[in-house]
Amino acid sequence: MSVVGRLRAVGLRLEARGDTLVVEPRSALTDELRAFIRENKPAILTELETLERRRGRLERELADHPEQRVAADVADAPVRPEGGPPVSVVIAVRTVAGIVSAELHVPRERFDAALFMRTLTETGKPS
Repeated sequence: MSVVGRLRAVGLRLEARGDTLVVEPRSALTDELRAFIRENKPAILTELETLERRRGRLERELADHPEQRVAADVADAPVRPEGGPPVSVVIAVRTVAGIVSAELHVPRERFDAALFMRTLTETGKPS
């Protein structure tokens, strides 16, 4: 699991503000988690920056193509569903309220690329 994924798995929200890392809720931080964050801060900031770039690219894609309802970016999709880190999926969806995006971490052994693409294609069709 990624460093950001490990921290989010215990209920932490992470935000990069330049070189500053904001972690909430503070009440959930243990000494062990604080030490982990200090040791991995550069990797955490890099991962958050990469996720933000992926989100931004998908949101721009939808903004540039008003007929498109959904866009996705899948990183590290397995050729075969063997053990390993989760598959990182960033998805952007056009809603009545605007474009929203999110990230998903799918267990590698549960990720089915063909099913994902079929679902994405069906979801993206105009209604």
